[in-house]
Amino acid sequence: MIRFFKTSEWKILWPFYVSTLVMATFIFFGPYWIIYFKEIGFSFKQISILVAIFGFVPLIFEIPTGAIADIYGRKISVILSYILVSLMVLIVPFTKNFYALIIIFTLWAIFGTLSSGADDAWVVDLLKHKGKEDLIQNYFIKMPSIGSLGVILMGVLSAAAVGYFGLKSIWIITGLGAIASTLILLFAKEHFIRRSITLRKAFSKTMQNSKQGLNYTRKHSSLLFLILAVSFIWLSMGVGNLSWQPFLQNLGLEISKLGYVYSLISAVVMGVPFLSKPLLKKIGKEKYYLSIIISCVVFLLLMVYFIGSIVIGVLIMVLLNVLFELHGPVSVPFFQKLIPSRIRATMGSIKAVIVGITGAVGVLIAGILADTIGPQMALFYSAFFMIPAIFFYLKIRN
Repeated sequence: MIRFFKTSEWKILWPFYVSTLVMATFIFFGPYWIIYFKEIGFSFKQISILVAIFGFVPLIFEIPTGAIADIYGRKISVILSYILVSLMVLIVPFTKNFYALIIIFTLWAIFGTLSSGADDAWVVDLLKHKGKEDLIQNYFIKMPSIGSLGVILMGVLSAAAVGYFGLKSIWIITGLGAIASTLILLFAKEHFIRRSITLRKAFSKTMQNSKQGLNYTRKHSSLLFLILAVSFIWLSMGVGNLSWQPFLQNLGLEISKLGYVYSLISAVVMGVPFLSKPLLKKIGKEKYYLSIIISCVVFLLLMVYFIGSIVIGVLIMVLLNVLFELHGPVSVPFFQKLIPSRIRATMGSIKAVIVGITGAVGVLIAGILADTIGPQMALFYSAFFMIPAIFFYLKIRN
């Protein structure tokens, strides 16, 4: 523990690390949710509509709900978000009505906006207040590894749960686990100066900050290109993510063994984020590092066209996850250091809105492609949506 965490780091950040571990361990719906909806009779198009809600709803609610974090603090906003989302997850298995699920997913998406942007800002500003800015990148490197450790356990446990209790159990266990992980965050500290303003004034201030953030983005081309690059990545991921589970199932993988695949992936990638720092140092510039990673992703997605065996399919999936684990620890801090603290949460929300919309569009495209030409070809075509990200990364000025 001491070797992995610095003493001051563990003292400040342990609730975030432990909460992430618990959350990742019990996200049982992760390997099975698309299969679950297919099993209860939904088409890929219907599933894509449910998923797309998470991209379009924040367009309306992301910025206004940011006012709650501005008034009451990021801690309250994040914890409230996680609890309400957990309740929505618990409700999912009790209905097979498509329109009822649209309502549930809409509320899920609205509640989720309370934490997007505020969660990272909570940690970053806390570390800055403590004079531990050097721990920011370490935090973003370690969080995926801790999450991967949890997912290793999740894959094995979820496979057992599906085998013994059926697919419905994935939602119940996920919801209860999410509540438990949220309670741990009650022990986390927060640096936040409360302001004596009304909710209406906070909404107005948030809108002003949003305009300021958009103007800041427009005037700073490097930030604009970074957001555009990430947007195309999410567009491609939206096309691809809907297809992986049914693709592996079509290759012959048993449903109950999907959990083991996720455990394997997590076991492989758990230490990968720690490679990002030395690799970045060797390459020198973030834009070159990120463009190289995404170029490799494009190559692997194009190779999906030729896959005909479960082993190769799982291998490609593992390698893609390795690349994305190398991408995140550099991309997120790169974004954070390009924006001032006063609009950090707002810019996080703006970014979440933009990538959420592009991701939702990608999911809708995936629903159409998967229903018409199959999951495998949908994955293949997702590579072409990823290519513009390489261009935008290279456009960022040194």
